[in-house]
Amino acid sequence: MSSVGFLAGHRISLLCVPKFGSSTIRKFYTKDNKHSEATHVDYNWQEIANYKGEFGRNMKFIMFTKDFSEVFHSSIQTDLISSALQMSEDVTNAPLNFPKFSKWLYKIPFDKKKQYISDVVNCTYSKAINKYQNPTEFIRYGKEVISKSFNLLNDCSWMFKGHFSNSQHSVPKLYNLPNVYMTKIENLSNPKFIEWLKNNDSSFNYLNSEISKIKDSFSTENSKDKGQFNSKPIGFTNNVASWIHEIEKDNPKIQLYNMDIGKYTSAIDKYHGRLGSYRANQIILEQVHHNIVTLNELFEKSIQTGRYIDFTEGETPIQIFG
Repeated sequence: MSSVGFLAGHRISLLCVPKFGSSTIRKFYTKDNKHSEATHVDYNWQEIANYKGEFGRNMKFIMFTKDFSEVFHSSIQTDLISSALQMSEDVTNAPLNFPKFSKWLYKIPFDKKKQYISDVVNCTYSKAINKYQNPTEFIRYGKEVISKSFNLLNDCSWMFKGHFSNSQHSVPKLYNLPNVYMTKIENLSNPKFIEWLKNNDSSFNYLNSEISKIKDSFSTENSKDKGQFNSKPIGFTNNVASWIHEIEKDNPKIQLYNMDIGKYTSAIDKYHGRLGSYRANQIILEQVHHNIVTLNELFEKSIQTGRYIDFTEGETPIQIFG
């Protein structure tokens, strides 16, 4: 990825990095549709480094951060949903190298397929099947999607060639720009951040300082705190894991990615010399985990270099303007 969008103010702009609050910024931080469209304009890294504010100075950019393992699984969720809605194995919006499903799956009507994949990613196996009077086709669909998508004997590179690829390539480049500051993604629903933003850039005065009026929109049923920005796809990873458990009961020999990227840092290749695809995927997952650790360290370094803005209760945010 060679470009990124942002919501521009006079002095401060909010970066719209895939999986780092970009949808929330477009939905809740824009005045109208026309204003929201501005966040989709792509700028290259040099343009961002030299972008001028209303006083002819470099614009200050805010990038929202979260654990990259969460970004990885959130990206998988997005790509899985779009891939599972395919209506043809020849015409696809799936990420590169996504596995082909059995031909019968493509013949399921789109609206029914849309409901099916929604229930797969948003509900546990037992809760999902209880929603259907006759769940036979739904179960067949869900097991086909999960067993093909996460089978370590298939090519699993789709998991890091879709949305995750955009995120992991964008963040290091943005971090290296001196006019980019970081803060936790949870602060998108923090009234203290909203007030700070308005106080430092009057172009954001249109924002509703009573952020509680939209807090519920930031939350999901998986949020621990109903007023907390929900940054972690807890429901998705747990729900897919429940489907994997059911699939493994039917086929104990199947090898599926178990939604725990950390497992692959020291995994023992018990199939060495027999199953090359499994080992290849294992090596790639080990590398992805290494990348995740490295990228998370950038966020820690932003604190050491004075480019992290802390909105924790009782803390005073750093001054980004001289």
